[in-house]
Amino acid sequence: TDNISDINQNKLLFKLQDKAFRQFIKENPEKYFRSSQNGFWYAILKDNPKAKNYPKAGDVIRFNYEITDLENNIIYSKKTIGNQEYKVDKQEIISGLQQGLKLMKEGEIAMFLMPSFKAFGVLGDRNKIKTNQPLIYTVYLKKLIIDKNNNK
Repeated sequence: TDNISDINQNKLLFKLQDKAFRQFIKENPEKYFRSSQNGFWYAILKDNPKAKNYPKAGDVIRFNYEITDLENNIIYSKKTIGNQEYKVDKQEIISGLQQGLKLMKEGEIAMFLMPSFKAFGVLGDRNKIKTNQPLIYTVYLKKLIIDKNNNK
């Protein structure tokens, strides 16, 4: 029966975080948030209509991001995190970021409202991110390098 209480606790946690996200969305009407199929909300803050490609497995993405809490307090700045390079679906990164990056094109900036289960979960990062903390990721996709093998 521990399982049942875990499941109920997770459902409650999800509801509380979703409610907090909906409140955040309501307080930021200038941002157009959409619900992803992966359990997080996102908004494209800066669109790049010229870019055509979304990242696919094997592509390399150069990006950076910052992490804030729901009160917009910076937890990790872009400077702290630094520029990142990620081979899509071939490297370990948090699942929310892995899924979120695929919704962006080169040159775009997006904001992701990540429930804790899509970010650092129960443990947090054992540093600045708390247990079960919902997070906001603001991601800058600087460069998308297409894997030539994807077009075969």
